[in-house]
Amino acid sequence: MVAAGRHYGLVIETCVPYDPETKGGSESSVKIAKADLVPTEANLLDDYPSFGALVTGCDDFCQVVNTRPHTETRRPPVQMLQKSGR
Repeated sequence: MVAAGRHYGLVIETCVPYDPETKGGSESSVKIAKADLVPTEANLLDDYPSFGALVTGCDDFCQVVNTRPHTETRRPPVQMLQKSGR
């Protein structure tokens, strides 16, 4: 890692692995996510007893959202994704 970092002009710095909020850069997104993006009053354990059930719920949500016409383009995002080859 040190050699790869040196090759790309980076400095390897370490931190306490259980505290990503104290690190800089992209790791600070953990702090932002905890503070702003994840509602603390939400507990999904009762609604999704397994990770597979959560994935299915997310897929169902994406199906609803991606088939609904967009307010600007008036076309569902799923059509735009097909057109772009994704």
